[in-house]
Amino acid sequence: MGGPASASALTYWFARSGLADAVTERAGERGQAGTCPDAFRVRGQRPRDPIPALLAEVLSAHWDGP
Repeated sequence: MGGPASASALTYWFARSGLADAVTERAGERGQAGTCPDAFRVRGQRPRDPIPALLAEVLSAHWDGP
């Protein structure tokens, strides 16, 4: 599962979908204004705190999760 092609597709989707902007906006709301998960920063890297938690919040809010 996963590989260079899927990683490229995920990077493309992340950058083009507005998800990166939503995570950046959520970070600003949480007082973490220096957080900026654009495609260049996420490509080939493991996300560092606080990105995973912010991403979970954004996705949960989108799908009306907990």
